[in-house]
Amino acid sequence: QLYAQAASKLEGKEVLKRAEEIFLLADKLKDISILKRKERLLVKVGAIQSLSNSFITDFSTRIWRDESIQIEIHQGDIPSLVEQLNHSKIDILLSDGPMQSSKKYQSVPLGHDSVVAVASSKLKLPKEKFPKNLNTSPYIANSSKSFLQEEINYYFERNSVNPDIVGKVDDIALMRVIAESGSCFAVLPRRAVREAVREKKLKILGELKGVESGL
Repeated sequence: QLYAQAASKLEGKEVLKRAEEIFLLADKLKDISILKRKERLLVKVGAIQSLSNSFITDFSTRIWRDESIQIEIHQGDIPSLVEQLNHSKIDILLSDGPMQSSKKYQSVPLGHDSVVAVASSKLKLPKEKFPKNLNTSPYIANSSKSFLQEEINYYFERNSVNPDIVGKVDDIALMRVIAESGSCFAVLPRRAVREAVREKKLKILGELKGVESGL
């Protein structure tokens, strides 16, 4: 019995010793994993408000897949974002059109999308072919000084279309919601209205030929 008790004590000490070795090894492995886990590199992205959210999402998702990078997205108008870029407050600027390259930064096209006029079926338009049916019709425009809005304005001028501007906003998602209400039509990148068209909240009145939303 004494032998059994002594043996039991020895086994207990051995178990404790072994457990301590396991915990020590676990701590070492934890330290190693922390060392291997590098701090993510922060990339600050500025995106103009007239860009389609799907464009911004597609661009950002590719970056988020990289485990070494963390991304911040800030939205604003072109002048303020260019100012931030010049002062290194953002690293990348996403615009809807080409920007002049300089010694400090380079302009690179990433993609483009067609632009369409959309409205709710509740909105009554003149019985004329597109784009003439937009003439004098209530229209919600983009208030930001974007390349896209400039192209839209030029398209209207070129086709002698003078819509009735009922308001201006600087957010594409808000423009879409306002158009869905049936109070006016909007001109937006096709990808920005794809879901609303599929759900029959909006209908496409026509495509603005020669006008594209870039990235």
